[in-house]
This record gives sequence, C-alpha cells and structure tokens, in this order.
Amino acid sequence: MKTIHRRMPGKPENASPSEVHSRLHPLMEKAAEMLQRKAAKLSSHNKWLGLMLFCLLSVGCSLGVIVYSVRTAHPFFSVEPIRPPVPFKNPHRMRKSEDSVVTMAQYKRIQAIESFLSRQQNHPATKAFYDSLVKARPGFPDSLKAIDSLFLSQ
Repeated sequence: MKTIHRRMPGKPENASPSEVHSRLHPLMEKAAEMLQRKAAKLSSHNKWLGLMLFCLLSVGCSLGVIVYSVRTAHPFFSVEPIRPPVPFKNPHRMRKSEDSVVTMAQYKRIQAIESFLSRQQNHPATKAFYDSLVKARPGFPDSLKAIDSLFLSQ
C-alpha cells in the first residue's frame, strides 16, 4: 500500500481526472485482491462476527448523531430578515448640474422630433429619408426614447 502515497516520476502534480483514475485503478484492484485473499482465510464465525461488529458500529454512530441533533437546543440554521444594504455615498461624486436636467421646453422639442420621425417612418414617400437617418445615426431613436424616459422619471 506504500505505492499510493508515492508520486509517480515524470507526471505533473495537477493531473486531469482521467489520468488520476488511470493511475489509481490498478492500485484499487491490488487492494481489493489483497482484501479478498485475507477474507478468504477467515472462518465463517469470524466473518459473521465482523459483520455484526460493523452493523453495531454503524447503528451506534447513527443513533449518536440522532440523539445529539435532538438534544441540542441550537437550530442548525437561523432565519433572519434580510436588511437592504446601506447606500454608498461617495463624497467625491459631482452633483447633477441644473443644465443636465431636461426642461419642459426641451422635452416638447424632443416630442416634436419624435412625432416628425414617426411620420417620416410611416409615410412611403419619406421612408428613405428616415432609413438614411437611422443608417447614419443608429442610436438616435434610442437616444430620444432615453431622454423621454429621463424626463418622465424626474
């Protein structure tokens, strides 16, 4: 059994699972054959005694775990309400300036542009103009919608 602890020469320390299995499989077979030979030498009385000893030990351990878990007053887990985290306040963060807020006049102009573009998009004669605008500035309609939602969230 000393071969299990010895590192095989020429093999890296971090081997893949298949390499580990290919190395350990012959060792496990040798250990199983050795245990089989030792068990074959035992009499039926000794085999029965070993089986009963194993059963009693496993039942005793299981009962010990059950008794310990029933008798302890501490629960295995506790239920606590989740508290929202404290908001992080960065003192170096710049405050929003007043000119970054969308005013009502700017919002009306944006609404006019949106209605103009929707008319251009829906009319067959001016659809080419709308397509060329979207091709030149692909994020323009999304920007208008973002500004619209910014104004509505103020």
